[in-house]
Amino acid sequence: MKALFTSFGFEIRDLVDADRSDVKKAIYGLQFELEDLKKEDKKALIVMYFSGHGMMDDQSLIVLNEDGEDFELGYVDYLFPMERKLRTIASLKRVFVVGIFDCCRSLVRKT
Repeated sequence: MKALFTSFGFEIRDLVDADRSDVKKAIYGLQFELEDLKKEDKKALIVMYFSGHGMMDDQSLIVLNEDGEDFELGYVDYLFPMERKLRTIASLKRVFVVGIFDCCRSLVRKT
């Protein structure tokens, strides 16, 4: 997949075995970069591919360990609201987002 997107001129940023802080830094950094593009009146297409564990409440969540620690599947502190973050990014003017979640999406119990 990486070779395909590179052949179309996409800039690829890999996050392999990323923990929660790595993902947060990447997402917030991307938001700042996109704000700068908006000032230049440029368009952006973001394709986010995630392979791993997932869960869902009313939106998709991804399960991330915290700085290399083992986690128990379903433990709420390890959930990251990736769909919500992507929707926030997509709300920026002239930014288009495609999210590909290659993961299960078990339902999170609401208490």
